[in-house]
Amino acid sequence: MDRIEVKSKNGGTHLGHVFDDGPAPANLRYCINSASLKFIPKEDMEKEGYGYLLWLLN
Repeated sequence: MDRIEVKSKNGGTHLGHVFDDGPAPANLRYCINSASLKFIPKEDMEKEGYGYLLWLLN
């Protein structure tokens, strides 16, 4: 099966894979390692330096 490896932008760390057998319209399926994720509650995003992304959650 073909897959695309997902790596971190700065360190090149392996985060997971993207497969081309997902649902339409993009046909992509993301398999990201849970250890590479950090949950930040919406109310803490500004404090943690992610305020610039809040517009995506509206």
